[in-house]
Amino acid sequence: MAAQFPIMSASSTSAFIQAFASDRIYASLPWLLEPDDSAFEAFFLNCPLKEISAHQIFFFGGQRQVFYIESGLIATCFGRGDTFDRMASLFRPGTLLGAPKAVLHPGKDMPLMALALSPVSVRVMEDAAFIKLLEQDRDLKLRYLMSLAKHHERQIEGLLVCGVDPLPLRLAKLLIVLLELVPEDADAAWKRLTIDARVSEVAELIHATRPAVSKVLNAWEKQGLLRRQDGRLELACDFPERIRGLLIQDE
Repeated sequence: MAAQFPIMSASSTSAFIQAFASDRIYASLPWLLEPDDSAFEAFFLNCPLKEISAHQIFFFGGQRQVFYIESGLIATCFGRGDTFDRMASLFRPGTLLGAPKAVLHPGKDMPLMALALSPVSVRVMEDAAFIKLLEQDRDLKLRYLMSLAKHHERQIEGLLVCGVDPLPLRLAKLLIVLLELVPEDADAAWKRLTIDARVSEVAELIHATRPAVSKVLNAWEKQGLLRRQDGRLELACDFPERIRGLLIQDE
């Protein structure tokens, strides 16, 4: 069954904002895109359903389709081939993968790669049908184009994190962003990240090597900041506060 991620947005009490308020430049969160207009769900409801297995890498820059993500999480980067390096975006349920390319660069191939971080379910619409849909509803098209500005800010913020921050800070920011997708449970001592990413994939997301990321994760595990259960990471409920203090001490 595909991992379920609630459609949530960053609030003033966001763990990421609390931990890294002074570090942000363009956006409240790096990488993680806000859900697109809720009206799109109904338009994609009868479109063909496609299942994407976890760990699958695919070149979507050459596809002439738009994916409405129903469940799961997809990371994207710039490039071609079968490698993934330096994440640009995280697409969660309620977001449209491939829509900016369809609207802004119709018919063109672009160097865009995608990596499924969990089992993913998407509804698939052809580019031409999506463009026609927006032309028939100009208000929806305007709302969508306006939302792209926020998407781009989060992409830029994410690329800055990967390009400027040292590895421990990059990794901490990624883990706390992923916490935004974990349902609130005030009584939980540990918060389980609902992704199936391997350590090697986590390293690829933040432009690092597997041994370097493993070393940092092992150190944090010894300090009680995280643990591994059934192949998934669980973060201590106070991970954002403690990791920020630890990183400051190491500066």
